[in-house]
Formats: sequence, C-alpha cells, structure tokens
Amino acid sequence: MRKVFLILLLFSNALWAEQSPYDLKYEPNRPRSFWLPPLFSALLPGFDQYVEGQSSYGFVYTGTAAVGLGLQYAFKDYSDYSLDTQNDNARMYQLGGEFWKVGLGLSSFHSFRSAVKSRPNDFSYLKVEETPSDLALSPVHFSYLSRPTTYLGIAGILVADVLIASLFNYGNEDNQNVSWHVKGTDFLFAGALSAGAGISEEAVFRGWLMPATNYYVKTPWVSNAITAVLFGAAHLGGDNSFPLPQALAGYYFGWVAQRNDWAIGESIFIHTWVDVIAFLVGYATSDDNDKNHTFYLPVNFSF
Repeated sequence: MRKVFLILLLFSNALWAEQSPYDLKYEPNRPRSFWLPPLFSALLPGFDQYVEGQSSYGFVYTGTAAVGLGLQYAFKDYSDYSLDTQNDNARMYQLGGEFWKVGLGLSSFHSFRSAVKSRPNDFSYLKVEETPSDLALSPVHFSYLSRPTTYLGIAGILVADVLIASLFNYGNEDNQNVSWHVKGTDFLFAGALSAGAGISEEAVFRGWLMPATNYYVKTPWVSNAITAVLFGAAHLGGDNSFPLPQALAGYYFGWVAQRNDWAIGESIFIHTWVDVIAFLVGYATSDDNDKNHTFYLPVNFSF
C-alpha cells in the first residue's frame, strides 16, 4: 500500500510541476476535434498527448494506466470478489482498475481541454481552466466543505440512495452476525478507490461529455440530463439493473459543475466522499464471506 500511495504522490507532483498543460505544440490555431482524440485517449491513455507534443503528461497517464493493469494482473486471482470485500488482495485488484480509470479519465479530459483551447469561440461558457493536478488533488480540497452545495449534496445523495434502495428492496436486511467495525486498511482502500472513481468519472462525464454535448444542444440543463442518463447507464450491470441513484447523483454533480462555471473540482470532492462513506458502510457490514447485510450496498450504489 505504501508503494501505491507513493505513486499517487509522484503522479500529483509531476502534474503540478508542468505549466500550461493544454498548450498545442503543432499548428496551435487549427481547430481540433473534441470527440475522436478524447475517445482514443480513453482507450489508450496518453494517446492525444503524444500527438500534440504534450509528452510529459502522456507519460504520466500511460504510466498510471500501466500501474493499474499491472496490479490487476498481479492480483488477477481475486477478480471475482465483491466491491465490499474484506480481502485486501481483492481490493488491490480493484485499486488497479481505478488506476487504469484515472489514467484514461485524465487523458480524455486533457485531450478535450486541448481541443477547447484551439476553439475558444465554440466553448466560451468554459470560463475556468482546471489543470490535471487540480483534478487529482480535488478529493482532498477540504475548503469545499465551506460550501452548502458540498455537504448538503453528500448528505442528500446518501439519504436518497438509501431510500431508493429501500423502495426497490435492493440488498439484504438480515443484520445477524454482522461485525460493525472497520480496520485501518479499510480507510486506506476506501479513500483510494473512491478518489479514483471521483477523479476519473467526473473527468469523463462532467469534464468532457457534458460540455461537449452542450456544444450541440445549447441548453445546460439538457446537456446535464443527457450526461446523467449516460452516467447511470455506465453503472448498469448484473448487480444494478436499475441505476436510478447514479443518474440522479450524476445530475447533481453536473448541476454543481455548471453552477461553478463548469469547473468540476467540487463535483469530484462530493463524488469521492459519497463513495468513501459507501465503501466504509459496505466494509463494516460484510461478514467473512463477503456477504453484505444491509440494504445500502456499494456493489449496487457506488458511483
């Protein structure tokens, strides 16, 4: 775990040290596509950064994704465990997935913002230029707690989550043989997994897809709604056949971002800490067989 957090620290420092992250080295006045390069960068983290002469960032994104794939390969025997597992090896496998997502999320966001820089008249509503290091450090930007939209958002999402889960009878309410405690590594894994999800998913959905969609619809609430539906659909799976909580939370994340002149830092913070609480509840209420005993399941309702 120490090595993992050292990598995270080096990752943030490398991004912090770089200046003008979205400068275009070749033909800076040529308008870039804001769909295909970010998409390729999501598939191959670092792709567009190498193309645009932003290689130092490309190395960071590719390296982060490679570390994630390495962790998943090293712990591949633990790939079938649930998200609320108490098995630390399985959590390392899950952490590898988050490293991969952070690499692709920041790479696609970076590619989009580089395209925005080449088309300033098309995206005049993007008034704040957040750097990749801003996004990477947003989960620990505790000054956001001074904003009602942050703490009310965290509380509101969690309450709505539990109510929806209860309404649709998700999960298991058998509270027998439950050990309500967490250990030190629970906090570490919950924080790392949640930060990875918050950074990567907000970078893609609120940082790229929402403003890109708004270019066509010209109506912020519509672009937010479309992105929220896509966000919910991305969480559709065998354990979550009706991802309404994610769609509603996604709309709130988008509303907060648009309220902040389309800056996504606060949304990343809210997203991260909602997930931290969700993971800790899952860890605290799981038995030795990784069976969760509450109707509030991170498996079903993590973001």
